[in-house]
Parts: sequence; C-alpha cells; structure tokens
Amino acid sequence: MNNNRIIAYLGLMSVFLFIVNFYVFSRFTVDDAFITWRYGRNLIEFGVWGYNPVSFDLTQAYTNPLYAALSIIPAYLGLDAVLFFKIFSILLAGYFIIAFAKNLNNKIVGLSTLAFLFASPSLTIHLFSGLETFAYAAFLGLAFVGLERREYSITTIYILLAVLCRPEAWLWTALLPLSILTMEASRKATFEMGSSKLSFANLQAENWKYVLFSTVPGFSLAAMLLLHKAHFGYFLPNTFYVKSASGAAFDPFTFAFIAILGLSPIAVAFIAGRKLVPVLILIYFFPVIYNYSTSDLQMNYNWRFAFQVFTPVYIYAAYIAASDTRIFKLTSAESPLKEHVFHANKSFAFLLGFAAAMYTLQTNRASELVHLANYYPRALESHAALGKVLNDITLPAETSFLLGDAGMAAFHSRSVALDNVGLGSALVSHNGVTPEVLDQYNPEHIFLHANPETGIWQRFGHQEVLHWIESRNYNFQCDIFWKRDYSLRYFAQQANPRIEELCATSRQANYLGDKDYFIDQASHFPWRYWRE
Repeated sequence: MNNNRIIAYLGLMSVFLFIVNFYVFSRFTVDDAFITWRYGRNLIEFGVWGYNPVSFDLTQAYTNPLYAALSIIPAYLGLDAVLFFKIFSILLAGYFIIAFAKNLNNKIVGLSTLAFLFASPSLTIHLFSGLETFAYAAFLGLAFVGLERREYSITTIYILLAVLCRPEAWLWTALLPLSILTMEASRKATFEMGSSKLSFANLQAENWKYVLFSTVPGFSLAAMLLLHKAHFGYFLPNTFYVKSASGAAFDPFTFAFIAILGLSPIAVAFIAGRKLVPVLILIYFFPVIYNYSTSDLQMNYNWRFAFQVFTPVYIYAAYIAASDTRIFKLTSAESPLKEHVFHANKSFAFLLGFAAAMYTLQTNRASELVHLANYYPRALESHAALGKVLNDITLPAETSFLLGDAGMAAFHSRSVALDNVGLGSALVSHNGVTPEVLDQYNPEHIFLHANPETGIWQRFGHQEVLHWIESRNYNFQCDIFWKRDYSLRYFAQQANPRIEELCATSRQANYLGDKDYFIDQASHFPWRYWRE
C-alpha cells in the first residue's frame, strides 16, 4: 500500500472520529457564551448595550466583539440563541475547510492532515462551545497561510476578524504592517560582499498600498477602544481588570506545556525551509503564551489556551506540508541500484498526524470528556432553569439577584444580575465585593457556589456576601444542584416556592454521578440540547 492510500485511509478514519465527536460533544455549550449573547438580547429588548438591562454599572463583560454583534441577530429575529450559534459554528467550519482547501497543491495530503486535527475531541468541543475559540484559531491560521502566500489583502481581513474575536490578536495590528514591510523588502534585498540588506527604498507603490491596508485592523481596534471608553468608562474589557486583580503568578509548567505542545507543528515549516513566517509566528506566540501562563482562567476547559496556540500553528503547518512537492531519492551502499523515494509532503503529513495525536492525548482526559459531554444537559436543569424561573417570578430589569456564574441564569432571567466573581460587574472588578456594591444592587435572591456536603466555596467575596445576608435577615433556603458536589446555595428573606421546586427537580435530575449521567443523556441525539 503506497503512502497516498495510507494517508487517505487515515483521513477517512479521522472523519469517522469527528462524526463520533460531533455526536458526543456538539451538545456542549459553555456558560460564558451566554455572557456575550446577553448583550444582543439587552439591546433589542431593553435598548441597553451592557451586561445588565439597565444603565447602572455598565460593564463590557465580553472580549469577543464579533460574537457580541452576532448575538443581535437571534435576539432581533426571535430565534433560539443556542441553535443560532450551533448552526453558525457548522457554517464557520465549512467555510474554513473550503478556504483552506482552495490553496492546496496536494489536496489528499492537505485535507487528510486537516482531518487529523478534526479527529481530536478538542476541536469539536471548542467549535460548538458558543465562544470564539475556534473562530480565532481558524482566522489566525488562515492569516498565516495568506501571509506565506503573500496574499496581503485577505490576510488583513483574517487578522481583522481575529482581532474582533480575541484580544491576543491585537498584537498583529502592529506586527502585520511590519511583517509585510519586511517580507516585501526581503524580496528586493540587495547583496553586497556576501551580506544582504533589506531594501525599503525599492518598494513600489503597490507594496505601500498593502502596508497601508494592513493598518485597518489597528485603526479599527483604536476606534473600538475609544468607543469602549466613551460607553463603558474603560478602554479594556472588564476581564482584563478581573485577571489583573487576581494576581496570578507566572507558572513555568503552563508556559513550557503550551509552548512545547502548541508550537510543535512549526517544526514542519522550518524543515521545509520556510523561515520568515515561522519566525513571525514565534515572535507573536511567545509573549502570548507568557500571558497565558500568568492568567487565572476560570473556564479553562479542555486546555483552551493550548488550543488557541496549537490550532493556528497546525493549520499553517498543514498548508506547508501539502505545498512541498520535493522528492528525495536515496540509495544505499549495499544496493546502489535500488532507490528509496521519499515525498516531502507525505512525510510531513505523518509528522503532523503524530503531532495531532500527541496534542489529543495530552489535552484530553476521559473524566473531563465525560464531564464536558454532561455539562450543558446538567446546566439546562439548573442554571438555565433558574434563569427562566427568575424571569417568571420577577419584574424584568427591575429585580436583581446575585450569582457568580454570569451566563445562563442572567441571560434567561432578563433581570439585573450581580456577578460576585466580577466578570459582569465593573464595580466588583475594580472595588471588590463590598457592602456598598451589595447595597447598590440590593439583590432579592442570592445564590452562592457550594458543595452540598462541605459548604460554600471560600472565594469570590463570600464572607462579605454572608455578612450582608446576615444583616438583611436572609436565610438559607435550599440547594440547586448542577452536580452532586456542586450546587447554587439559595438565600432569601422568604423562600420562593418556584425556586424551592427547582431545588428538588435539579437534585432529582443531576444527583447522578458523571458516568451514569453520561450513559443516560448520550442516548439522545445532540441537537436535543441545541436550545436555550
């Protein structure tokens, strides 16, 4: 069997694995996605662009303006937001595959190598999470391919889209014009006495046109930050201030793990003789990885940071693998008449298959995969159900509640939500959970993270909240169960019967262990959970 057939068969096996992953993990939607989607709903229903449907404590809780803007569409059309973004994810993946495939010299190698990436559960998890993780990685990977091909206009568009997805891409607003200048100058370099000099003076008007166009992401970012300052009072998204307040120390293990695993595919480009673009990729990612290793990410499911490094680098390396048409012929001293033929692209495909396998093994654990498959079905019975109950029993935009999970419950409630973690409140992120903040919000219902057996989590300003609860004569009412060891502990002056009923139904639905719960819900098609 020749290498072409082996690679094709491996690609088909990878497609089969993706179908399995799709069945299991496309039901996953992360709570944080609803934080962003709330902006579209608040704008359409209340005329407020903010985390809460009121102008008090205006907060930019999202870091992905593209997805925040998209959230306006289902809100305006009255569509289910979860279903809308599941379909959007499928369309995005389809566009990415087509955009990647059209540039390939060897489509069997290129598409099979890409299929190795799609075989990883990580890709399906991040594709369907509702967050921008896959979009950022795909746009950045396509931008790297465009840069390699000197297609500067489309590269600029992909960089702009990446900038609208993730703050990490902001670095490219400066790096992209410098990259184009360097790449074009290197093509016109003069050689004197064995040394080369970049010739910026010889750049043509067309070169400068591309450089000028490549500043569009930078000007767009500047305009966006000025709008943030004018509307929210701060240039940067609220998450920057939350993370800086956490004071997380540099973690050398995280840095080494992400750098070695995430950047490993770049070796293919260097072996293939590419230099400039791989160096630019490394220049970009090293400070990004350093930032990742100092971040206290609350929702670090399935190694999100590692995915955001590995995937765009892998996409670029897969393009290089499919573009290398070199053939090597080797003979041995013992059999000088017998030739061994090696095709560079096929050899690179096997290397990338190995890299994808190593990435999958290092970032996926069976227990976490089961947990993620169960995540959203459980949340529908707890967090989402709580938000819907609050929407029924309170006056929208007039009643407030406190809950540290800032997504689903707040999204469905249409009420003012105080997020004691701080993502959804600029007051909390800058001042902490104080009696003054609690008095300003005056939450009628309070839900604190707890383990039903051991008590309330010792974090997120819990002591200040408990003191405020005591001063207002609030009492513990019941636990809303997300898992056997994870609940939302409910406090109020007087118990609400609907919430008490939810405590009972959530316990009945979610008290199962992960394995038993997985077996039960996995028997249903995933689109059963493509709903709010």
